[in-house]
Amino acid sequence: DLMLNALTKTDVDSKSMGGVVATMFAVGGSVVHINADSNAQAYIGNGSVVNADNVTMEAKDESDIEALAAGVEASIGGAAGASVAIVNKTNDVQAFVADGAKVTADSLEGGAKDDVEVDVQAIAGAAGIISGEGAYAESSIVSKLKSYVGDAVLKLADSFKLLTSGSSHGNAEALGVNAGVLSVGASIAKSD
Repeated sequence: DLMLNALTKTDVDSKSMGGVVATMFAVGGSVVHINADSNAQAYIGNGSVVNADNVTMEAKDESDIEALAAGVEASIGGAAGASVAIVNKTNDVQAFVADGAKVTADSLEGGAKDDVEVDVQAIAGAAGIISGEGAYAESSIVSKLKSYVGDAVLKLADSFKLLTSGSSHGNAEALGVNAGVLSVGASIAKSD
């Protein structure tokens, strides 16, 4: 038997939190920005000759990324605050038999798959006679999944199965709270 496995796993839990209390004017901000790129390839290369009972190729991305930006500002006079949390996750996951390879086996099975979770939160608060806040949260997942056989020679006695499956979940939440005589705020959440 021949087993080829490629696994990429990005586990990130990032938090940025701040707070400001002042008598006249308070200003603060919190930012989290994560760019995570993953590559996993399980393959039989160009010109390879494989003789085995069973051939299994599996490439996977199992990433879990969490980001939190939170800030609170308070003052008797004025207060302003902002929180920004952004996560951009890209992956390239492939399981393949390359051009020019020769495989003789009972079966060839495997595939490329992802199971990616991204959770992003931005929380901002401001309190004062004049107060303003902004919260922005963004999650983006771009998956490139491929399972294929190139210009190769396969001699299989039983079965052939190459599957590609994706299960990515992105979540973005933005929350803003203001208290004052004159208050303004905005909260934006975006998930692609």
